[in-house]
Amino acid sequence: MRKFLVACVFACGGFSFVANAQPKLEDYAAPPAYRNAVLSDDGDQLAVIASDGDKEVLCIYDLNSGQSDCVLEVTDLKPRNLIFAGDEHVVLVASEMTSRRGYRGDFEYASAFSVKLGRKRITQLINRTEDLHPAQEGLGRILAMSDDGEEVYMPAYIGRTDTARYSLVEGQVDSDRGKVLVRGLPYTRDWFVEPDGDVLARIDYDNESNIYSVHSYSDGSATTIFEQEVAIPELAPVGLTPDRSELVILSGVEGSDMNGLFLMRLSDGEVSGPFLHEVDKEIDSVLIDENRVVHGVRYSGTSPSYAMLDPDLNSDLADIVEGLKPSSVSIASWSEDWSRILLFVSAGEFSGQYLLYDRGSGGVSILLDVRPNVSGTDVAQSSVISYKARDGLDIPAIVTWPPGLSSADRKDLPMVVLPHGGPASYDQVGFDWMAQYFASQGYVVFQPNFRGSSGFGRSFQDAGKGEWGRAMQDDISDGVSGLVRSGWVDEERICIVGWSYGGYAALAGGAYTPDLYKCVVSIAGVSDLPVMLIDDLKSFGRDHWVYDYWTESIGDVREARDQLEEVSPKYKAEAFQAPVLLIHGDQDQVVDARQSRRMEDALKDAGKSVDLIILRGQDHSLSTRNSRVDAMKEIISFVDKALQP
Repeated sequence: MRKFLVACVFACGGFSFVANAQPKLEDYAAPPAYRNAVLSDDGDQLAVIASDGDKEVLCIYDLNSGQSDCVLEVTDLKPRNLIFAGDEHVVLVASEMTSRRGYRGDFEYASAFSVKLGRKRITQLINRTEDLHPAQEGLGRILAMSDDGEEVYMPAYIGRTDTARYSLVEGQVDSDRGKVLVRGLPYTRDWFVEPDGDVLARIDYDNESNIYSVHSYSDGSATTIFEQEVAIPELAPVGLTPDRSELVILSGVEGSDMNGLFLMRLSDGEVSGPFLHEVDKEIDSVLIDENRVVHGVRYSGTSPSYAMLDPDLNSDLADIVEGLKPSSVSIASWSEDWSRILLFVSAGEFSGQYLLYDRGSGGVSILLDVRPNVSGTDVAQSSVISYKARDGLDIPAIVTWPPGLSSADRKDLPMVVLPHGGPASYDQVGFDWMAQYFASQGYVVFQPNFRGSSGFGRSFQDAGKGEWGRAMQDDISDGVSGLVRSGWVDEERICIVGWSYGGYAALAGGAYTPDLYKCVVSIAGVSDLPVMLIDDLKSFGRDHWVYDYWTESIGDVREARDQLEEVSPKYKAEAFQAPVLLIHGDQDQVVDARQSRRMEDALKDAGKSVDLIILRGQDHSLSTRNSRVDAMKEIISFVDKALQP
């Protein structure tokens, strides 16, 4: 495989960056300078959100002339996603934490805005739609758009009472008015639609009866073509075939540990396949265009890889992914004919760069430097390792080394253990800002993909069921012990730091293996499993699939509260030896801040060392400009004090 050479083309107009001799904390933790980059259908334009740290701007680049125009400040919109609608409009999906009279608590309100590029005019799509429900979180999702980009088709809850239904709405990119095309049923979950607005299929799930069903509109009216009784829906229609005669289904493959893609014929519901399946690779995501036509898949694992349905495209992408190793290569966007592909590359020689791959010429060029103050020489190198858990299960993991450290010097190092969130997610090679910053400060960073992680097959993920604080935690401890035995790590200088489920794992480490760690940091972590499950029970009801999922993963608080308390760090405060730092956003909609407050109370009552920092106005991800920087300053000071590297 040939090695690809890359050269920088341009940076965003309107912003300038001065490279530091050595990257600062802000360079790692601050929001990226560019994000959400997307190509136009013809591949001639690039839209991106650019940031100088204080404000965010929608910028448009002409990839042929090299000219750029930052057309609109979008700081207050909190943009999440971009998509071209024709050549003259860009639609951005944005959200904000808000509340509505008559509705309990805050929620993340999302909406879509259309920007007319020539006139720099912004319009909130379908905002004026008859009976549009005033409080909905998913508004802004685009299911299809017309060939000229003038019409967009979006799902929205219609109705101003508890009878609101997930319906299909047509919007115009130059208007805030919307027209309801088809109203959903009480249990409608998804729609598939043609670019001209003709409905193809509706997906329902009745949580009371556990009936999952697919309804085809191929003859103009809804006909049930598939029906299944299931407590937790697993069959997932993810897209359409190019001729739109079949749904593409992502599902498990009988007799295999990995999933695959199947086809469901819209005329009669007949399921065939799998037509795409690897015995040793799990499909992480499916690549679809703006009309949900499937082009390929991305496989999970410690390094991403792809399988495209077009053989020539598949070969070209395999070539470039191989040529850019050991960097991690992700497909960010593509032109309609796939002649130009936007790649995001990190790790190896890259701190995070958008690259343009021109298939015609074979050329690869750097378009945007996401972290301009972190050069390739500053990037800490990572190793993929595997180790045996105490029961013999193979556990994959990532180890990141301090920059510039030779192999001979990898001994007796201070270490930060960084378990991931989820827990049904996984860590892979790439520029993880927190791991990179710890490494830049002289720490080796250990990121174990413990059992229960997704990305490594069904049986590996299922092995985590009921194992919170038990085998899942043992996997982390066994990896730490193995690194100590290897001589790489000083057993007297180890801290554990985690976010979300990782925050739970950090607290569990302090509670159940108190001799292992010198400090514990939990960011937005769970400390009291019974309380978490009771909150979900109240929110969703005992028969809801969300509560079924957590019951299957953790346990049933109605039947096994004592066992759940046994694996809840809040009830084991007396066992802690290491000092604890708790960080939580007060607007966290995923893990309630009460979880950290309850942990603080328990540790104080037990006479233990604990600090709690509540970040005002912050969500689960600590998304705003200063929140991660402020949090990381507290964390690194806390870790340095404990480990004195």
